[in-house]
Amino acid sequence: MTVIEDVFSSKGRMKILKVLADIGELNASEIARRTGLNYSATSQHLQVLENHDLIRHKKLGQVRIFRLNEEKSWGKDGQRTHRILGTTQISMRTLTSHAQDTC
Repeated sequence: MTVIEDVFSSKGRMKILKVLADIGELNASEIARRTGLNYSATSQHLQVLENHDLIRHKKLGQVRIFRLNEEKSWGKDGQRTHRILGTTQISMRTLTSHAQDTC
């Protein structure tokens, strides 16, 4: 399964990307609450997204705060973009638009 298929195949991951795009930074419990997912599923989805380098986290004590990984690349028009496969790029606007359509 490619990275794109892995991310787009999961409504849970798409919900998480949309929440982080809309809000900015949140801890896993708040992401779970806002997406309607249980904590275990949220943690698993966050791990997959982090493994694909779409999100990052910082630690504040024992709490991990998640956000979109904006350091990957920037589109010419200023949109946040992420290198997915080689030269393929997907804008976060596309991801969140797709999330709204599938959720």
